[in-house]
Amino acid sequence: LVVWLMFAGRRLGIHGDEVWYIGHLIDRNGVVETLHGVEWLFAPHNSHLVLLGRLFSSFIYDIAGTHYWILRLAELLGIVGTFGLFFVLAQRRTSTWIALGFSLSLLFLGYAQETFIWPFDLHTVYSAAIGLGALLAIEREDRKGDILACVLLVLSVAMLEVGIAFALGVAVSVAQRDDRWRRA
Repeated sequence: LVVWLMFAGRRLGIHGDEVWYIGHLIDRNGVVETLHGVEWLFAPHNSHLVLLGRLFSSFIYDIAGTHYWILRLAELLGIVGTFGLFFVLAQRRTSTWIALGFSLSLLFLGYAQETFIWPFDLHTVYSAAIGLGALLAIEREDRKGDILACVLLVLSVAMLEVGIAFALGVAVSVAQRDDRWRRA
């Protein structure tokens, strides 16, 4: 899948929102400005908090420059990671084959084409992957798992507000337990 998607998008290049990240641009009431540092990291992008996404993208741009294939590969690795984490969660609740069926459905039907091809959507994919990691961590049912889940939820929300859904999922999971007050 990764090889095929890398081949399918071989002629793509930086465009759209990615230019805003490379240029450290923000839109402040219709005026485009260049910012750096903490102010740029916390400035909303299309009304989204994308702190961790900006850090991750900047890290890749600093290491690889504007070689688009590296950013696309990072996106696709996130998709594969999300698939794997979802499979583990599903397998704990049902048979391996049913879990694989749901996971493959997510892998091939659960994303829009731009998520597979356009790496700017790594925010969504990595927020989901980190949130799934938090769900797995809370299932450890020990202090280390609870701390790890808390850290992962903060990171998931810092990547994109998709993490809020996972925070609610963890909260429901904890609320259903007998030791909910200690775990909370």
